[in-house]
Amino acid sequence: MARAWRDRAGVAAVVVALLVGACGGDDAATSAASGGTSGTSGGGDSSGGTSGGEPPLPVPSATCEAAPTVEIGRYSGTLRGAPSDAIGVCGDGGPLVFVAVEVPERADLRVDAQGHGFGAGVAVYADGCAPRQPILCASGGPLVIPDLRAGSVALVAVGAAADDPAIDVPPPAEGPDPLSFTLDVGFTRVLGPGDACGGGLLGRCAGGTLCLPPADDPAGATTCRALDGDTCAAPEVVAIDALAGVVSVEPGAPQTDAHVHSCGGGGERERVLRLAVDDAVPAGFQLEIEAPVAGVGLAVRAPGCAVADEIACAAAGDGGAAVVIDEPALYRGAAGPYVFVELDPAVAEPFELAWSLSLK
Repeated sequence: MARAWRDRAGVAAVVVALLVGACGGDDAATSAASGGTSGTSGGGDSSGGTSGGEPPLPVPSATCEAAPTVEIGRYSGTLRGAPSDAIGVCGDGGPLVFVAVEVPERADLRVDAQGHGFGAGVAVYADGCAPRQPILCASGGPLVIPDLRAGSVALVAVGAAADDPAIDVPPPAEGPDPLSFTLDVGFTRVLGPGDACGGGLLGRCAGGTLCLPPADDPAGATTCRALDGDTCAAPEVVAIDALAGVVSVEPGAPQTDAHVHSCGGGGERERVLRLAVDDAVPAGFQLEIEAPVAGVGLAVRAPGCAVADEIACAAAGDGGAAVVIDEPALYRGAAGPYVFVELDPAVAEPFELAWSLSLK
């Protein structure tokens, strides 16, 4: 069914302060592109497209503040007459128009723009109309923004690069305008712990959970189950109460990938540890953690779990990886640093992380 565009001035100011659960998972910036499916609140993977002609955009908003509001569906518009923007979609300048997407429930948002005669780019902004810095942008493909809160409104821009040849092409006497475009908007429901799941039809399980049957009934109904040691919300606690020790890691245990780190590991299984450094450890010590296995990477965050709290990162290599945690990040007590163990798909056998304290 075709959906009309509804104008609502100022809606862009209500934008994406949106990502769910800073402790549960931080991957707003991980899912920049890729296929994926669109869904509605009635299911996980239904399409937002329409059959036949798309509804026209009556007044394309060349101003952020007047962005019309849209829901799930396929829409058409044009960049014809839109003024050049200094920022553009992905920092390339050029004309662009704005829409605002209402998120009906906790969901992944998927937007995809296709230009009829130009390379369409699409961006989603998280800070309103000023200074309007995109959290994600893409040219020539779909954009997926994960795990948005119900009721949030995402500001979306569709545009062309300033040097796109189609910008200088006059409108045709007949036929499609090369500066016209279609925009597909879809959602995939994000399911919480305990929600029924399976097959992708109902949506996807949130970070830190997997779609599994009951532990005591392998043939039972599947639900999204929280996993120990999978996110900062439920890390495996490691006591640092000696000069050295080891931590056993079982790659076969159910794990997801709820965090992104500066040295890589996106899309790989991940074990989350939290160090509990004994109060008796005197000041001036440093802690070294080593993963002596190929395909295992390490990252450290302190004092919190936010992306900005990263203090060390070592990518997986043929000889493993190692990180060093110095004062003052070596917090005493239960609120110690988070350590992320990134597991390459080829890592299958159990192994041990070795840790040791030493004077700097």
